[in-house]
Amino acid sequence: MLEDGRRLRIRSVIADRVRGVDADGDLLIPLAEPGQHIPDDHGDEYLVPLTPCCHAHGKGADSATGVVCRNCYREVDPKYGGPGDLSVAVAGARPALQFFRRRLAPRAASRAPWITTEAAVRTLREPTPPSADVSTEDWRSRMTATLALLESAADVRLSPAGHFLAIRSRVHRNRPYRWYVVHVATGAYPIRLGDYRPEDSADPHGAEMDLSEEAVLGYLDAIERLPGRRGGLVDWGVAPVDLQAEISRWEDPLIQRDEHDPEHAYRRLPDAVRALHRTAVLHALAADPARDATTETVQKVLISLLEEPLPPMYDRDPAPVADYLRRLLLDFNGGRRRDRSDRRTPEARRSDARTAQVTILAALTTLGAHPRSAVDALRARAAHLRQGQGVHARAEQLERGALLIAELASPVPTERQLLRHVVPGDVIAFLHPNFLRPLDALYVKQVVQVSGPVSYLGLGLANGAEEFIVPVIDLTYQHPTPAVLMVLPDKSLRLHALEERPSVHTLWNAAAAVDHWAVLPADAVRLKHDALAERIRVASRRAAEAFDPPVTTTSTPPPPPA
Repeated sequence: MLEDGRRLRIRSVIADRVRGVDADGDLLIPLAEPGQHIPDDHGDEYLVPLTPCCHAHGKGADSATGVVCRNCYREVDPKYGGPGDLSVAVAGARPALQFFRRRLAPRAASRAPWITTEAAVRTLREPTPPSADVSTEDWRSRMTATLALLESAADVRLSPAGHFLAIRSRVHRNRPYRWYVVHVATGAYPIRLGDYRPEDSADPHGAEMDLSEEAVLGYLDAIERLPGRRGGLVDWGVAPVDLQAEISRWEDPLIQRDEHDPEHAYRRLPDAVRALHRTAVLHALAADPARDATTETVQKVLISLLEEPLPPMYDRDPAPVADYLRRLLLDFNGGRRRDRSDRRTPEARRSDARTAQVTILAALTTLGAHPRSAVDALRARAAHLRQGQGVHARAEQLERGALLIAELASPVPTERQLLRHVVPGDVIAFLHPNFLRPLDALYVKQVVQVSGPVSYLGLGLANGAEEFIVPVIDLTYQHPTPAVLMVLPDKSLRLHALEERPSVHTLWNAAAAVDHWAVLPADAVRLKHDALAERIRVASRRAAEAFDPPVTTTSTPPPPPA
């Protein structure tokens, strides 16, 4: 909210940085990074305007105005390449959980001609295929499984605009009841419309959802009224042969993709189908996340989200946190058996089910700009697990997840941000990334010393990362070797040796600094091995520990997002 009473709806990833708007209503944020201060000519905070198209910085370019948006490269006004003047300041900001509830359109793009469930069922029995490559006879023969689900259905619900039926049924009498959402006009399952073979979209296998009834009703409403990045809705009432083209135009507003990438053009339809389904599920989850958190549907959706190129949070890349939480969820598997090789006892699986629920809520609240709740919940669950008997590996995994989230949201610069300001003589040291070894057995893997100034290749807020190289001397082996440390967006650190036979060494998972690596002063090169290893471990946690001290066992889980 602004001081004049106006309310702003902005992305949660930049909400805590917005200071207000200028006379044109454009958002203003500090040029400096969190924890730093760059003054303007009057000694106040140096503010820059964000482009209205992408909320990114402007950059100089060979265009009519001389400035383009750094994210989409559209031509923008020259003012976006310079400082901004604060007109109205922010009175208070509360980041919205955009990865949960979305603002839906007032109404669907169209209304189906049938208004009752009985009429929709009659239409579903004589569908039209969604692709010209499939004959009507072949398509209707593939509808046998759907019609069987309809015959044995325990419940059937019609969506608000009438385009979908939610069928609660089961494929076999020994299997549990599941919900199947099917497009009435075509008989296709929306979650399968992105399959390579169009005829496969009539197969209910893989389209089942184990959500609660309340969540399914929210899903039906959301899938018809969710606006895309450019504000458009999917018109589910178009001619069946045009349905796939209509869906492929929908884009998730929070997922940035390179539109010039040929791979993106090839996968536009499956990406759109997956994003629309994922966004609708998360919107339906918002009312009561804990109710459906451990369902297989939510787990698949969240893992899919954590694999996406997520937008920056706190001007930092959330990929290391997302990747770690994704691997944790795959390991927990919601407390369900993964396969026949899964040797977990029923008691261990029940514990993992509760741990998976906490982890899912922590992941969603982290992405929703509530890292405090996520860190508290993970640490509280870890403390509870340590009170039990047996191996405490699960507790250690949760504690590390809490450290990574704390590092992401830390009020002080992280180790990766400190790399931007290293000077000749500083030391960058790496521990061996073996989490099976106790901390007192960690050993130093690589030690390099900065030998020259940092050279920047690119800088931008839109992608949340920088590109630069650091000239170093590799001190790991007996003979010091000149090298350069490459720091690239969404990549682990890479050490390029400059010798007669150049080599490239990727520093494993070096994007996350906690217990991995740290920037140290020049005197660190004189430390013995064990002392240096401990120095690295302590320094690698300074950003995470600045977030907040660890909570006690009396901490409570995070409240459900509103």
